[in-house]
Amino acid sequence: LSGSTMTEGSSVSYIFTATLSSASQGVTTITTDRGVITIANNQTTGTLVVPVSNGEDVYLDATSLTATITATGGGNFENLVIGTGTATASVTDTNDDTTVSLSGPSDVVEGATASNYVLTLNNTPVSAVTVTLSYSGAAIDGTDFTGVITVTIPSNGTSASFSISTLDDLLAETAESFTVSIAGISGGGFESLVAHPTANSVTT
Repeated sequence: LSGSTMTEGSSVSYIFTATLSSASQGVTTITTDRGVITIANNQTTGTLVVPVSNGEDVYLDATSLTATITATGGGNFENLVIGTGTATASVTDTNDDTTVSLSGPSDVVEGATASNYVLTLNNTPVSAVTVTLSYSGAAIDGTDFTGVITVTIPSNGTSASFSISTLDDLLAETAESFTVSIAGISGGGFESLVAHPTANSVTT
């Protein structure tokens, strides 16, 4: 007995195949705990198809089903012996990307709070998503502003906002800027979770 491996999609099934070492004389019946496989006269194989609802999506939801032979009959064999009596059929995930994008203000007055930075998912997560941020630019984290290190997008939510407080150092200086970027992402229960290819940083 053997089981299939298929990728998720609109029409997928678990398929179990029973294989004889010699052609059946008459009909051979292979009974499993998932259903009956019939091998026709003069044939060596027969299949059992078990429907499964595992359509194309962005979530980690690979599935499998195991079948075990419980009885055999027919075929006019002298001695029909079960070889591999158990098999597992699988439906595997495809790697569809879910993206996280970042938007935010382009300017802020020194000493004020830059608000309305928003992290947005293009699909709804089944668990919380943690986004790690990094900073670069002429303005220095801890000296010119207080950066936010991690932001959590809650389960079943698609966005989270945060603010960055700037520090007034009382010095006469030219305008400075900093860039906040997506440095890491985890969670969500997605097949593939990545930063948006273009909307992954904001310069303020």
